[in-house]
Amino acid sequence: MPKLKLTEAAILKMKAEDSRIELWDALQQGLHLLVSPYGSRVWYLRYQVPAGRYRRLKLGFFVPNKDDRYGDAFSPLEIEPGHTPLTLPQARSVAGVQRALVSSNRDPAAEKRAKRLAAGKARKQTVEALADDYMEHQKSQGRKTWKQEQQRLDKDVIPVIGARPAGEVSPQEIERILDRIQRRGKKAERSKGGQVQANRTRTLLVSLYNFALLDPDWREVVKGNPAMLTRRPLRREPPRDRKLSDKEIKRLWTATRRIDPIIGAAWRLRILTGQRWTETRSMQWDDLRRERVTFGGEVVEIPLWRIPADRTKNGREHILPLSPQAEQVLNEMRSKIGQGVWVFPSPRKEGEHLGECNKAFARWRKSAKVGAIRHSDIRRTLATGLSRLGFRLEIRQAVLNHSPQDVTRRHYDRYDQIPEMRQALCRWGDEVDRMISDAAEPSKVARIG
Repeated sequence: MPKLKLTEAAILKMKAEDSRIELWDALQQGLHLLVSPYGSRVWYLRYQVPAGRYRRLKLGFFVPNKDDRYGDAFSPLEIEPGHTPLTLPQARSVAGVQRALVSSNRDPAAEKRAKRLAAGKARKQTVEALADDYMEHQKSQGRKTWKQEQQRLDKDVIPVIGARPAGEVSPQEIERILDRIQRRGKKAERSKGGQVQANRTRTLLVSLYNFALLDPDWREVVKGNPAMLTRRPLRREPPRDRKLSDKEIKRLWTATRRIDPIIGAAWRLRILTGQRWTETRSMQWDDLRRERVTFGGEVVEIPLWRIPADRTKNGREHILPLSPQAEQVLNEMRSKIGQGVWVFPSPRKEGEHLGECNKAFARWRKSAKVGAIRHSDIRRTLATGLSRLGFRLEIRQAVLNHSPQDVTRRHYDRYDQIPEMRQALCRWGDEVDRMISDAAEPSKVARIG
């Protein structure tokens, strides 16, 4: 291997056309510069270990003196070989330091590789890596709340302790995260809403570490559950009690005519049926059918909406009779979109149903001038309305598909409740008609039963 007394001018002039070129320095043993046809110039050091094998250590990449990053602050003892920009004199100094390590029976290349592996292992044991594994587990188990959990982790947890080793996180660090959530907002004081969000973040972190303690890849890394050693921001979350007034329902209904017609129709159906947003926007035409049931001692045919178990929150098929007002909304959608799989197809993504529509939901609320409302407030409003109309708790819960708590009701034949559910939703449809018009016209769809 020919050696040259390297100079900056010679290095800058040297170009590799077809294959790489190695320029060996005559002043520093083992130091050489690899010039590639793509224009890169990388410093390497070749040395021999006591066992007799030769190794090559990457020191950094060449830069001319005018691009020197260090100046007078350069110290070859503090340079970590790898991707460091080095001038010719600096490369010689770093190579000298590394050769001194070789003289003391050390192997710089092996030590560098060991550090890289240790760093990689440490990255795999961080809170962020644990959160990734936890979320994959949640998705594989079909958890419907995984998106909300991911958002909570990304917003409040990962930016603070994501890079920390999962086994070294202390309860005090989690307490600080929870305290910051409680104080979020314009005023630096604990708010009830902040306490609720902190409560849910704590519950999520407890679940995260419980997963780690049971997972074979994590149980050796995590020795305990630091989230369990923190205080609950709230012992019991206050129940939500927001219910829409008649005027608010009228404003919301009217506002659905001013937004995207598909989104507007989906929300009108929600007002009439009280079903969850996820279940409503994923409705398929195949879910709708007319079936014969016993109604008032007679067998009649009524429209039913069958929501499959894999699309309901409680994992149980939900059979919901439809009121004439709800049928009218669906007939309008049929005339608008014609054939297809989805009743409420996405206006942006072909072949898919409506998405979350959070921005559209916010615009709808603002247009209706009803203040802050949640999706669950629509369901609560329907339940309150049915109670006001005199329908018993079991029927209200059946309409909303709340899971029965006792064994008898858990195995109760839902078909036996359909007539009363139909009556309840028809009465509620008439109430909505009354709310949206001082002199509401009868529904155009003939009522059956």
